[in-house]
Amino acid sequence: MKIGDCGLAVPLRRYDGRTVGALHITGTVDDPPQRHLPLLKTAATELQQQLI
Repeated sequence: MKIGDCGLAVPLRRYDGRTVGALHITGTVDDPPQRHLPLLKTAATELQQQLI
C-alpha cells in the first residue's frame, strides 16, 4: 500500500469457525474498497466450505 490507499479485509474461517486467513482488497479515495465488502463476504463464505 502507498499513501492515499486504503484497505479492507474479511476473515477466512474454516468449518469450525477458526480464522485461518483473510481476503484483502486495496482501493483509493476515488475507488473505496468498502463498495466491494459484500463481494468479499460472499467469497469468504463460499471458501469456508473448502477450508480444512
